[in-house]
Amino acid sequence: MSLTQNIRARIISDAYRPWIASHKKVLDVGCGNAVVSEYLRKQFDFELLGCDIIDYRKNDIPFTLMKTKGVLPFKDKTFDLVLFNDVLHHVEENSLCSLLDEASRVGKAVLIFEDHPSLFLKIFDKLANLFYSTKMPHASSLKSKKQWEGLLQKENLRYLPCDVKLPWWYPLRHYAFYIIAS
Repeated sequence: MSLTQNIRARIISDAYRPWIASHKKVLDVGCGNAVVSEYLRKQFDFELLGCDIIDYRKNDIPFTLMKTKGVLPFKDKTFDLVLFNDVLHHVEENSLCSLLDEASRVGKAVLIFEDHPSLFLKIFDKLANLFYSTKMPHASSLKSKKQWEGLLQKENLRYLPCDVKLPWWYPLRHYAFYIIAS
């Protein structure tokens, strides 16, 4: 694992601690290279399954390939927590609501962790994604906190906005939403 990926995994792990520590079975949707997934699994000692539309894992975690975008191939309430770690801005707008509905179906709770939509971030995100995987889709549907809240309300999802504490020197800003699935 590269130094930057290790630092990012540690920062994300610290930011997630209040919402993730009590869960035992976690689905990481859009797990990508699985570096953060594996780090979280080790930190919190939960059973983890990664899934994505492309398999480009660098870490050997249990994995399921999504055969259809926006459809999670699991039974209802299979997981304690469904995790979207910096992934939803890669999802095309017309698939976003169905993916959130699917996450609420397969999980008892959902944690969304997304970037703040600044011009710097859009450029940084595009370059970082090209560096880590040229196959990664990039719909670039970054949303403000208010836009996320509007979307979650429109989908009738009960959520708690979460304060994300990151080091002052970390260049990206995030917000998170913890959804209680019905």
